[in-house]
Amino acid sequence: MKIKPHQLQKKYLDDSLVLSVTGMSNVGKSFWSKRLRELGFTFFSCDDWIEANLAEELVKIGYGGIEDMARWLGQPYDKQYQQTQQAYLEWEEQSLYHVFAHIAENGGNWVIDTTGSMVHLPVISQEKLKANSVVVCLDAGEDMVDQMYEKFLSYPKPVVWADLFEHVKGEKYRDSLRRSYPKLLRYRSQKYREIADVLIPRDRIPFDSSVEEFFELLKENL
Repeated sequence: MKIKPHQLQKKYLDDSLVLSVTGMSNVGKSFWSKRLRELGFTFFSCDDWIEANLAEELVKIGYGGIEDMARWLGQPYDKQYQQTQQAYLEWEEQSLYHVFAHIAENGGNWVIDTTGSMVHLPVISQEKLKANSVVVCLDAGEDMVDQMYEKFLSYPKPVVWADLFEHVKGEKYRDSLRRSYPKLLRYRSQKYREIADVLIPRDRIPFDSSVEEFFELLKENL
């Protein structure tokens, strides 16, 4: 949603502002989304909603919780991966339709804490996000991309890869993950920037900043 600073302030005062926060894992999406509750925003986590809706299926196979949801998803070379990845993305898409329907019915200021994989959703869902909210990207920058890659080398965790995982015949799967991961990170980083209505560089907003400072920085960068 294209919007100017004074329009954003007016929507906030009118109790009709919807923000969607995007960005890399560990960049601060959930932290700042939750902090916005201090300014009267209703918080909605797509990850939490997906986990709640997958709970029954996970329980059937002895799983439970966010870590087990990652185990359920698996790695891109696992037999079930294409099926679980598609199921996860469908739930992710439904989380957006659910929250926007709820907002339309109830109104108010809302902040949506999106998943890291929202850039892999169909274009129509990404357009729905932009049409119904101001999309805020917490921009990690290249330094954080490098840090995330180093962390991944130590502990490769399950993620949504879409079609960005490349395996060369004869190559160990762990080596394929390591080689493909920087490509995935840079693809996502670029897509977050393209989708965003406003970019906030991660290094401009330390975690010890106030939520008022975060909100002002948001307006300054529109």
